[in-house]
Amino acid sequence: MTATDLPCLDQDLHTATAGVKATTLARLAAAGLPVPAGIVIPVDHPDECLPAAVAEILARCPAPTG
Repeated sequence: MTATDLPCLDQDLHTATAGVKATTLARLAAAGLPVPAGIVIPVDHPDECLPAAVAEILARCPAPTG
């Protein structure tokens, strides 16, 4: 798995791989409720790939302004 394979909160997520919080946020977003954009690091993501995943998340999700 590479960092670009990381799922977003606008996708259909499952608790077993994404965790309860991410799955709940994805369901709320699918229901049309306002949920901030987000990227999920799956529970089975290899630890040695975490630095690349964090770098990808920071590149894909710019910091909020205001």
